[in-house]
Amino acid sequence: MRKALEDRLEATGINEEWAKVLTDLDRLTNVDVEKDGKRFRIRSTTQGCAGKVLQAIGGAVPPTVTQLAQHAGS
Repeated sequence: MRKALEDRLEATGINEEWAKVLTDLDRLTNVDVEKDGKRFRIRSTTQGCAGKVLQAIGGAVPPTVTQLAQHAGS
């Protein structure tokens, strides 16, 4: 799987060290918060090559803020 990812990255012109790719992807975080009875998921900003890596594999960076469904019974 690593080889397939490295091949895709190379094909799209991303020539980063494997450790940097992993570090940048690992920096992506989410936190769920509730405000005024509404729930939201907030994503950290992409750092380094994370955004380009996700694009290279056909993934999309999720929106920075997403409103979540209400808890059952709310």
